[in-house]
Amino acid sequence: MKVCFPVKNTQSLESEVYGHFGSAPAFIVVDTATKDTTMITNSDQHHAHGMCSPLVPWEDMKSTVLS
Repeated sequence: MKVCFPVKNTQSLESEVYGHFGSAPAFIVVDTATKDTTMITNSDQHHAHGMCSPLVPWEDMKSTVLS
């Protein structure tokens, strides 16, 4: 299973979880089976209120759980 978390920085598993998914600076995707991690920069971090689309950059990664 792949799990995605919004994070404040790109320090892999040491990254602090960010409080708002849509405007997080980055995301970490963790594969729970292999322990592999992937960092993704949020290309939609700065947007008008209510207009975020943070899932677009990683929708092909097939993350199965969003946290």
